[in-house]
Amino acid sequence: MNGIQLSKPTARNNIINGLTALSKYFGSYESFMKSMSTHGIKRVKADPVQAFTRIFNSSAHKGLGEWYKSALAVLNENERLYLRFMLLSGVRAMEGVNSFNLIVELGSKYTQEYYNESTGFLEHFKYPKLFIRNSKNLYSNNLEETKKRFGVKTDFEWTKTFYQYSNRLAYMHFLRKNGLFAYLVFVYFLNDEQMNGP
Repeated sequence: MNGIQLSKPTARNNIINGLTALSKYFGSYESFMKSMSTHGIKRVKADPVQAFTRIFNSSAHKGLGEWYKSALAVLNENERLYLRFMLLSGVRAMEGVNSFNLIVELGSKYTQEYYNESTGFLEHFKYPKLFIRNSKNLYSNNLEETKKRFGVKTDFEWTKTFYQYSNRLAYMHFLRKNGLFAYLVFVYFLNDEQMNGP
């Protein structure tokens, strides 16, 4: 238990999730949860502002500003308008194409049917066929089957707290359902300097 307490907050939830699954496998779930409670160990609740700041300041975006400026210098006016729209909206490439085309198609009606002037937002939810991806629907359907298979309450929204974990279980369940005898193995690395691991 001391090892869990001394682990970095960024890794603690993964450690707890892994040990919880292991305790269920060995039949010691009740005693494990009791030990967690006795030692006052709780999952770390991520700060959404910190998460956004970390993504925003990521080195993965290095050079993007320079690329944007150089692209503006060679693009036509309508292409520059589209590129600026993509920069400001922050949506995926295909969703950006759909959104831009929808604005053009609606013309002056877009302020009543798509753009909410009071909030200043484009309301993508009004057009689910354009903006809700089929892969997401497929994942959601498979997740419901996976919940039943593992005895998870159907009204429990486990994608909020256990998104990665539930995604891996759903993928394993999908493979097994289709005749591939897949296993789910969690491998944890210690002292990973690149990821600031424990």
